[in-house]
Amino acid sequence: DRLRDLAGADAVSVRHADRLEHAADRWARSRLARSAGEPEAGLPEVVVRPADVRTVSAVMAACREAEVPVVPFGGGSGTCGGTIASEGGVSLDLCRLDRLLHVDDLSMVAQVEAGMAGADLEAALGERGYTLGHCPVSPGRGTVGGWAATRSAGWFSSRYGAFEDMVLSMDVVLPDGTLVTVDPSTRERGAPDFRQ
Repeated sequence: DRLRDLAGADAVSVRHADRLEHAADRWARSRLARSAGEPEAGLPEVVVRPADVRTVSAVMAACREAEVPVVPFGGGSGTCGGTIASEGGVSLDLCRLDRLLHVDDLSMVAQVEAGMAGADLEAALGERGYTLGHCPVSPGRGTVGGWAATRSAGWFSSRYGAFEDMVLSMDVVLPDGTLVTVDPSTRERGAPDFRQ
């Protein structure tokens, strides 16, 4: 009920199908276990799909207060089992944070939400005559937030750099719900540089 109050009733699901969809990424081990009919492990108890960063912050703060584990979920394209909710809790699906907010033509810098799929970002930039130049193994399902979280590299990294080389700043929600902006000056202020 608290999560529904924070994120909206339509953004919270306890449906088994939704929970099962968020219980694994493309990690071969979990896919093989599922196809072999092994008992379901790593099911989150609830899936929350916030629509903005303030809601992400509020959900994280509420989960911290209630001592409920949270596992972020982007496109589900990871290959290491990072989306598995081994202790249950909340799967925080960022798919609704999927917009290209701004493109500065002079500096060629784009502001993008974490849940935007890479293929959608590339198409939106292409309409303006640009390319991101980032082409990982899963460009269609991978998300900007997932790329940042995993220091994604791709087919053209030798030319354009890995994804972390493309990130100028990020708004990051910490486990306690605190929202911080990290940029090159972060290190100068003595704080960790989450871009790395």
